[in-house]
This record gives sequence, C-alpha cells and structure tokens, in this order.
Amino acid sequence: MQKILKLEVSQALYRQDGKWYHNVQKFPGALFDENGYVIFNEENEYLNNPLLQIKKDLHVVGGINNLPTYRNFTNYERLLIYGDNLTNFLNDHKKDDEETVRVLREIQVIQRKGKLVSTLKKMYSDSCQLCGTKVPIKSGKFYSEVHHIIPLGNPHKGKDTLNNMISVCPNHHVQLDLRAIHLNPSQFVLNNHVLSKESLQYHNSLVEEF
Repeated sequence: MQKILKLEVSQALYRQDGKWYHNVQKFPGALFDENGYVIFNEENEYLNNPLLQIKKDLHVVGGINNLPTYRNFTNYERLLIYGDNLTNFLNDHKKDDEETVRVLREIQVIQRKGKLVSTLKKMYSDSCQLCGTKVPIKSGKFYSEVHHIIPLGNPHKGKDTLNNMISVCPNHHVQLDLRAIHLNPSQFVLNNHVLSKESLQYHNSLVEEF
C-alpha cells in the first residue's frame, strides 16, 4: 500500500482490524488497516504513545483509527488500492453478519535517501510551505509530509533530491497528488530552499492537462 500511496516509510505493517501487529522496527514506520493508516516518524513517537501496548507483539487499544494522527483513505486512494475490487470491497463491508477474516501482512522496503526527508522536515520545523500549517500530535511534536514534485515512480521518474521536494501538510499533499493545485513558489508562505524549475513546470503542466 505504501508504494501505491508513495509514502516515505521504511516499514509498513497491515492488519485489517487495526489492533494487532508485529512491532515496528524501522522508522519512519506505518501501520495500515482496511480504511487508512498512521505514520510514526521517529522511534520515540512510537514508544511513548499511550495507546500502544508494546510487548512481544503490538496491541493498539481500540485500533489505529483511534490514534490522533490516523488518516482515512480518500476515495481516490481507495480506488488506487482496491482498483476494480472497490465496489466489491464496499459491498462486502455492508454485511454486518459476515464473519471478519483477519489477515496479517508485513512489507519492508528500503527508503531512498530518507535523510533528505528528515532534513526537509527539520528545515521547515514540520510546517507546510504552502500554508504554514503545523499539525500538532503531542506536546512539542508536530506532523508534516514531504511531496516529490515530480513523482519518483513510473512513468514520471522524478529525482529524489531536495530541489524536487517540498514540506506540506496532509491536506495540501492530497491536493498535489490529485493535481488539483498549481505550484508557485512566490505564493508559498515558507520557501527556504531552491526548487527545480523543471519540476515546477512538470507539475503545473499536469494540473493543466488534468
């Protein structure tokens, strides 16, 4: 799922009900359930969460959807993940009397230049360059995401470099992924690093085509 959603994580774990997982051992790490996900950027953020019971395995009290940083899949993300099976997925979950089938999956990927992501987040103190928003997650901690202006995967083949990356809030990240907004650095609230003109032109051309 993290590949489909282009999440910058080193480890991703899936559990349909969002309650029991193997322990997260690589960070940033993500926990998925059938409706969304939560990301732990640092190990301390994971270890100190009061809703996580970390022993031999991980138990999430009430499920990950009760965590303050939980993010539901958008309809577009559901379509990307479930594809042609989206209708069947929605119909299946209307059957309240059907027994739930629990599946445990674990996927590990090597994060490319993860230090650049951390560098950019620190550069902007986890603030969105477009609107300045800082998403609080607990005392003194904030959440942000990094968007590759030209996506890394096919067919785009963008570069994993700082001049192709911006720090954004979750709302603007979704808008950028859906090509709903243009990028104009002169209108950014925060802009402390140089962005590639090629990247900006590429993104904006896709917005116009979309």
